Amino acid sequence: MPRIHRSKKMAMAAATIAGAALLLAGCSGDGDTGSTGGDGGSTGGDAKETITLTYTSILPESGPANQAFKVWMDEVTALTDGQVQFDAFYDAALCAAADALECIEDGRADLAFDTPAYSPELVSPNIASIGFQTYDHAAVGAAINELVATDDTIANEYAERNQKILFFGAQSPAVIGFVEGTDLTSVNDMDGKQVRAASQIGTALSLLGVSPVSMAPGEVYESIERGVIQGVVQSIDVYVDLSLAEVAPMIYSLDDAGAYAVVNFGMNLDKYESLPDDVKEAIDAASAKMIDEGVYAQYQNDSIGHACTSLKEQGATIQGLGLDADGKAWATAATERLVADWKTQAEGKIADPDAFADTYFGLVQKNVTGDAKTIAQICDES
Repeated sequence: MPRIHRSKKMAMAAATIAGAALLLAGCSGDGDTGSTGGDGGSTGGDAKETITLTYTSILPESGPANQAFKVWMDEVTALTDGQVQFDAFYDAALCAAADALECIEDGRADLAFDTPAYSPELVSPNIASIGFQTYDHAAVGAAINELVATDDTIANEYAERNQKILFFGAQSPAVIGFVEGTDLTSVNDMDGKQVRAASQIGTALSLLGVSPVSMAPGEVYESIERGVIQGVVQSIDVYVDLSLAEVAPMIYSLDDAGAYAVVNFGMNLDKYESLPDDVKEAIDAASAKMIDEGVYAQYQNDSIGHACTSLKEQGATIQGLGLDADGKAWATAATERLVADWKTQAEGKIADPDAFADTYFGLVQKNVTGDAKTIAQICDES
């Protein structure tokens, strides 16, 4: 198990709200709550010197993303017979969301949870930030990992930022929540509403007349409470973490938008290259196992069911929205807009943007199993 750190600010907040995920806090690491050893020194005798790697995440330790990455860390430790240990910083205790890319690049952290959506300058991985393909999040995660394995474009772009990709994952499809009394029967009913929505989904919602507002997730609760915004787009597990059902209990699954948020776990490239060959082999093997066994998707699936139960216990309603004529029209218009925007950004940076995009979208469809359910369907069964 890794040594754990959380920021004092986030630890205090956790006493009143359950894990304020994605809070854009500044860098402020302390709060050691336990140790497994692995202090970077010699273990004595003929044992190999302990290697301690630092991991940073903006998310709470208990969230599905970090629980999945613990599987990876434990696998590396096991494959190296305990030689590699980890020092884990959660709740933005070391680096804020906006700094995650730079945090790995400059070596403040050896490993990090990040999402391409926070770094729009990274063109190639943000092809996977375009939704409206499927609500099968496992298919999206499998597609981006397969693209990395068969095309060097994404790996090379990260390498330019001194980062080695370990593996990608896809978040569960987002939900959109509104204040009490917001009854929707069509996606067009969102016209005129101010909603906290980030990156590409904000652009897509603007086509419906929604005014997307950018703000840190930790600011959303109060902004809804004060009437600054009427709704929020968020993954369902983070919706629970931020206690948003208290102020926005009318929840709808955006079924046409589907899965559009991918995350990546990366490592400082210089640090990776400096490691002994057997340790690098262990890291690569652990990453391959995460991909081959779909570990990230499994944790996402588990979190959806738990979140559904928790939200219903709080009195929230979760309904489907879309998958009708209005939803399909929105999906068509949004896909055209988002793909066109991405290709414009990719000009001069990717050799053939059209082919790259077609390959990714083809991989998504290849990995769709037909067994996936919408968030509303899962909640109905929970």
